Amino acid sequence: VGARISGTVIKEFVKVGDWVKKGQLIAIIDNRELKEELKKARANLKAVKEKYKRLIKEKELKVKEKELELRSCKQELEAKKTNYEVKKWEYEREKRLFEKGYSTKKKLKRAKNELERAKSELVSAKEKLKKAKLEKEIAKKELERVKIEYEKELKIAKAQLEQAKVRYSYSFIYAPMSGVISFVSTQEGETVVAGLNAPQFVSILDPSKLENWIYVD
Repeated sequence: VGARISGTVIKEFVKVGDWVKKGQLIAIIDNRELKEELKKARANLKAVKEKYKRLIKEKELKVKEKELELRSCKQELEAKKTNYEVKKWEYEREKRLFEKGYSTKKKLKRAKNELERAKSELVSAKEKLKKAKLEKEIAKKELERVKIEYEKELKIAKAQLEQAKVRYSYSFIYAPMSGVISFVSTQEGETVVAGLNAPQFVSILDPSKLENWIYVD
Protein backbone atom coordinates (compact mmCIF):
# COMPACT_ATOMS: atom_id res chain seq x y z
CA VAL A 1 0.00 0.00 0.00
CA GLY A 2 1.51 3.34 -1.04
CA ALA A 3 0.79 7.05 -0.77
CA ARG A 4 -0.29 9.19 -3.71
CA ILE A 5 1.12 12.40 -2.24
CA SER A 6 4.34 13.34 -0.50
CA GLY A 7 4.38 14.63 3.06
CA THR A 8 4.97 13.96 6.72
CA VAL A 9 3.09 11.11 8.33
CA ILE A 10 1.23 12.79 11.19
CA LYS A 11 -0.80 9.77 12.29
CA GLU A 12 -0.13 6.08 11.87
CA PHE A 13 -2.66 3.63 13.27
CA VAL A 14 -1.01 0.28 12.53
CA LYS A 15 2.16 -1.66 13.28
CA VAL A 16 3.58 -4.94 12.08
CA GLY A 17 1.37 -7.83 13.10
CA ASP A 18 -1.89 -5.82 13.31
CA TRP A 19 -4.99 -7.17 11.61
CA VAL A 20 -6.77 -4.63 9.41
CA LYS A 21 -10.10 -4.73 7.64
CA LYS A 22 -10.73 -3.49 4.12
CA GLY A 23 -11.39 0.28 4.22
CA GLN A 24 -9.75 0.76 7.63
CA LEU A 25 -7.74 3.97 8.07
CA ILE A 26 -4.04 3.15 8.17
CA ALA A 27 -2.38 6.57 8.29
CA ILE A 28 -2.81 10.30 7.72
CA ILE A 29 -0.30 12.46 5.83
CA ASP A 30 0.06 16.15 6.67
CA ASN A 31 -2.84 17.72 4.77
CA ARG A 32 -2.94 21.32 6.01
CA GLU A 33 -2.12 22.78 2.61
CA LEU A 34 -4.55 20.44 0.86
CA LYS A 35 -7.24 21.37 3.36
CA GLU A 36 -6.61 25.05 2.63
CA GLU A 37 -6.81 24.37 -1.12
CA LEU A 38 -10.10 22.57 -0.57
CA LYS A 39 -11.41 25.51 1.47
CA LYS A 40 -10.39 27.95 -1.27
CA ALA A 41 -12.00 25.80 -3.97
CA ARG A 42 -15.28 25.70 -2.03
CA ALA A 43 -15.13 29.47 -1.45
CA ASN A 44 -14.41 30.03 -5.16
CA LEU A 45 -17.39 27.91 -6.21
CA LYS A 46 -19.62 29.84 -3.81
CA ALA A 47 -18.26 33.17 -5.10
CA VAL A 48 -18.89 32.15 -8.73
CA LYS A 49 -22.49 31.17 -7.92
CA GLU A 50 -23.19 34.39 -6.01
CA LYS A 51 -21.51 36.59 -8.62
CA TYR A 52 -23.39 35.17 -11.58
CA LYS A 53 -26.66 34.88 -9.68
CA ARG A 54 -26.47 38.65 -9.17
CA LEU A 55 -25.32 39.32 -12.74
CA ILE A 56 -28.01 37.15 -14.31
CA LYS A 57 -30.68 38.81 -12.20
CA GLU A 58 -29.41 42.25 -13.30
CA LYS A 59 -29.42 41.21 -16.96
CA GLU A 60 -32.92 39.71 -16.68
CA LEU A 61 -34.18 42.96 -15.16
CA LYS A 62 -32.50 44.84 -18.01
CA VAL A 63 -34.30 42.68 -20.58
CA LYS A 64 -37.65 43.29 -18.84
CA GLU A 65 -36.91 47.01 -18.74
CA LYS A 66 -36.17 47.02 -22.48
CA GLU A 67 -39.34 45.01 -23.17
CA LEU A 68 -41.39 47.63 -21.31
CA GLU A 69 -39.65 50.41 -23.25
CA LEU A 70 -40.39 48.61 -26.51
CA ARG A 71 -44.06 48.24 -25.58
CA SER A 72 -44.20 51.92 -24.67
CA CYS A 73 -42.55 52.86 -27.99
CA LYS A 74 -45.11 50.78 -29.91
CA GLN A 75 -47.96 52.53 -28.12
CA GLU A 76 -46.36 55.90 -28.76
CA LEU A 77 -45.95 55.07 -32.44
CA GLU A 78 -49.61 54.13 -32.75
CA ALA A 79 -50.57 57.42 -31.08
CA LYS A 80 -48.29 59.40 -33.44
CA LYS A 81 -49.73 57.60 -36.46
CA THR A 82 -53.23 58.50 -35.36
CA ASN A 83 -52.21 62.10 -34.71
CA TYR A 84 -50.52 62.30 -38.13
CA GLU A 85 -53.66 61.00 -39.88
CA VAL A 86 -55.79 63.57 -38.02
CA LYS A 87 -53.43 66.47 -38.89
CA LYS A 88 -53.27 65.31 -42.49
CA TRP A 89 -57.05 65.27 -42.71
CA GLU A 90 -57.25 68.72 -41.08
CA TYR A 91 -54.67 70.13 -43.50
CA GLU A 92 -56.46 68.73 -46.55
CA ARG A 93 -59.75 70.08 -45.20
CA GLU A 94 -58.24 73.57 -44.65
CA LYS A 95 -56.72 73.39 -48.12
CA ARG A 96 -60.09 72.65 -49.74
CA LEU A 97 -61.78 75.38 -47.70
CA PHE A 98 -59.04 77.87 -48.63
CA GLU A 99 -59.38 77.01 -52.32
CA LYS A 100 -63.13 77.73 -52.07
CA GLY A 101 -62.52 80.90 -50.09
CA TYR A 102 -63.99 79.63 -46.83
CA SER A 103 -60.69 79.74 -44.89
CA THR A 104 -57.71 82.04 -44.46
CA LYS A 105 -54.09 81.64 -45.46
CA LYS A 106 -53.13 81.86 -41.80
CA LYS A 107 -55.29 78.85 -40.87
CA LEU A 108 -53.92 76.90 -43.83
CA LYS A 109 -50.37 77.68 -42.79
CA ARG A 110 -51.10 76.66 -39.20
CA ALA A 111 -52.60 73.35 -40.37
CA LYS A 112 -49.58 72.73 -42.59
CA ASN A 113 -47.17 73.43 -39.70
CA GLU A 114 -49.09 71.07 -37.44
CA LEU A 115 -49.00 68.38 -40.15
CA GLU A 116 -45.24 68.77 -40.57
CA ARG A 117 -44.76 68.61 -36.81
CA ALA A 118 -46.95 65.48 -36.63
CA LYS A 119 -44.93 63.93 -39.46
CA SER A 120 -41.66 64.75 -37.69
CA GLU A 121 -42.98 63.22 -34.46
CA LEU A 122 -44.05 60.10 -36.39
CA VAL A 123 -40.57 59.70 -37.90
CA SER A 124 -39.03 60.23 -34.47
CA ALA A 125 -41.36 57.61 -32.95
CA LYS A 126 -40.36 55.10 -35.66
CA GLU A 127 -36.67 55.70 -34.93
CA LYS A 128 -37.33 55.38 -31.22
CA LEU A 129 -39.08 52.06 -31.79
CA LYS A 130 -36.21 50.84 -33.95
CA LYS A 131 -33.73 51.80 -31.24
CA ALA A 132 -35.85 50.10 -28.54
CA LYS A 133 -35.93 46.86 -30.58
CA LEU A 134 -32.16 46.98 -31.02
CA GLU A 135 -31.57 47.64 -27.31
CA LYS A 136 -33.85 44.75 -26.39
CA GLU A 137 -31.91 42.37 -28.65
CA ILE A 138 -28.61 43.61 -27.19
CA ALA A 139 -29.94 43.06 -23.64
CA LYS A 140 -31.09 39.52 -24.53
CA LYS A 141 -27.74 38.67 -26.11
CA GLU A 142 -25.94 40.05 -23.08
CA LEU A 143 -28.09 37.86 -20.82
CA GLU A 144 -27.29 34.79 -22.93
CA ARG A 145 -23.59 35.67 -22.91
CA VAL A 146 -23.57 35.91 -19.10
CA LYS A 147 -25.44 32.58 -18.80
CA ILE A 148 -22.93 30.84 -21.09
CA GLU A 149 -20.05 32.43 -19.19
CA TYR A 150 -21.63 31.28 -15.93
CA GLU A 151 -21.86 27.68 -17.16
CA LYS A 152 -18.18 27.73 -18.12
CA GLU A 153 -17.04 29.31 -14.84
CA LEU A 154 -19.26 26.96 -12.83
CA LYS A 155 -17.85 23.94 -14.65
CA ILE A 156 -14.27 25.08 -13.97
CA ALA A 157 -15.00 25.86 -10.30
CA LYS A 158 -16.68 22.46 -9.78
CA ALA A 159 -13.78 20.68 -11.47
CA GLN A 160 -11.31 22.53 -9.24
CA LEU A 161 -13.33 21.60 -6.16
CA GLU A 162 -13.45 17.93 -7.19
CA GLN A 163 -9.72 17.98 -7.82
CA ALA A 164 -9.10 19.54 -4.40
CA LYS A 165 -11.36 16.91 -2.78
CA VAL A 166 -9.48 14.09 -4.49
CA ARG A 167 -6.08 15.49 -3.52
CA TYR A 168 -7.28 15.96 0.06
CA SER A 169 -8.54 12.37 0.13
CA TYR A 170 -5.05 11.19 -0.85
CA SER A 171 -3.80 12.31 2.57
CA PHE A 172 -5.83 9.51 4.16
CA ILE A 173 -4.47 6.03 3.50
CA TYR A 174 -6.95 3.18 3.79
CA ALA A 175 -6.49 -0.57 3.66
CA PRO A 176 -7.53 -1.82 0.19
CA MET A 177 -8.02 -5.34 1.55
CA SER A 178 -8.26 -7.24 4.81
CA GLY A 179 -5.17 -8.90 6.19
CA VAL A 180 -2.16 -8.66 8.47
CA ILE A 181 0.32 -5.78 8.39
CA SER A 182 3.59 -7.50 7.50
CA PHE A 183 5.76 -4.47 6.77
CA VAL A 184 5.84 -0.74 7.63
CA SER A 185 8.45 1.40 5.88
CA THR A 186 7.58 4.86 7.21
CA GLN A 187 6.92 5.74 10.83
CA GLU A 188 4.92 8.57 12.32
CA GLY A 189 6.83 11.85 11.93
CA GLU A 190 8.78 10.64 8.90
CA THR A 191 8.30 11.85 5.35
CA VAL A 192 6.82 9.69 2.65
CA VAL A 193 7.64 10.53 -0.98
CA ALA A 194 5.06 9.51 -3.53
CA GLY A 195 6.52 7.57 -6.41
CA LEU A 196 9.69 6.56 -4.55
CA ASN A 197 9.07 4.72 -1.30
CA ALA A 198 5.28 5.00 -1.66
CA PRO A 199 4.78 1.35 -2.74
CA GLN A 200 6.58 0.27 0.46
CA PHE A 201 4.58 2.41 2.90
CA VAL A 202 2.95 -0.67 4.38
CA SER A 203 2.44 -4.21 3.17
CA ILE A 204 -0.71 -6.21 3.91
CA LEU A 205 -0.56 -9.97 3.86
CA ASP A 206 -3.55 -12.17 3.12
CA PRO A 207 -3.09 -15.18 5.48
CA SER A 208 -5.32 -17.37 3.31
CA LYS A 209 -2.75 -17.09 0.51
CA LEU A 210 0.32 -17.66 2.70
CA GLU A 211 2.62 -20.60 2.13
CA ASN A 212 5.53 -21.60 4.35
CA TRP A 213 8.31 -23.67 2.85
CA ILE A 214 10.34 -25.10 5.71
CA TYR A 215 13.54 -27.03 5.03
CA VAL A 216 14.54 -29.53 7.71
CA ASP A 217 17.71 -31.60 7.45
